[in-house]
Amino acid sequence: MGDTHTRRLESPRSDQGFAHFAARHRAALVVLSGESAGTEFALEEPKVTLGRGAEADVAFSDTAMSREHAVVEFTDGGYRIRDLGSTNGTLVNGELAKV
Repeated sequence: MGDTHTRRLESPRSDQGFAHFAARHRAALVVLSGESAGTEFALEEPKVTLGRGAEADVAFSDTAMSREHAVVEFTDGGYRIRDLGSTNGTLVNGELAKV
């Protein structure tokens, strides 16, 4: 993962849902920079919230993150990240993610 680009996992059928996908693939978030660099968080639920607030499923102590910063969601056979109106935005491959 040294190139910092997202990967797309191909699944033969996207209509079989999260449980089928999770049984066949291991999906994870890997922190590339900052205090938590090198930390890996398994994506074991179809929806995972990110932020620095106690309510976040994956919480960071990074002041650049909002309390409710972004959500990673399983949809159409894969994952997508959606910014939750954070102050600093969410970058995906160097471009701002949609809110």
